[in-house]
Amino acid sequence: MTTCELCAAVWAAIRAALEASTLSTQERAHMLEMVWQRLLIRWQEFCDPDEATSKWLMQPTDEYLQVQERAKPLATASHIVKVLTEALGVPERGRALQSRVLASLVGHRIESDVQHFNDLKARYRFV
Repeated sequence: MTTCELCAAVWAAIRAALEASTLSTQERAHMLEMVWQRLLIRWQEFCDPDEATSKWLMQPTDEYLQVQERAKPLATASHIVKVLTEALGVPERGRALQSRVLASLVGHRIESDVQHFNDLKARYRFV
C-alpha cells in the first residue's frame, strides 16, 4: 500500500489547492471530479484502484487534511508530509530534515496549483 499512500498524499495536496482557490463550491466539485478521473487512469498502474481502493484513497486523504487551513498551504503541506512519513514508517532519525524539505516542495506545489486553478477561472470562466 506504499504507492497508494503516496497517491493519497498527492490527492490531499490537490484537494487542499482546490479548497484554497477562488473556485466556487460547484466549480471545485466539478474540477475535483475531472482531476480524479484523470489521475485514476494513472494510478491504476500503481495501486489498481478499483472501487474499494478508491474509497480507501479517500479515507487517508481526509486524515491528511484534518488540520487544513485554507490560506496556509505550507501548514497544510507540513501536516500532509507528517501523516505520510508516519504512514510509510520513515524512521524518526533524520525525519525532521526530510520533512521540512518535502513540506516546502509540497507547499510550493499546493500554492502553484492554487494559482493555476484561479487562472483557469479568470481566463476561461470555468464552470
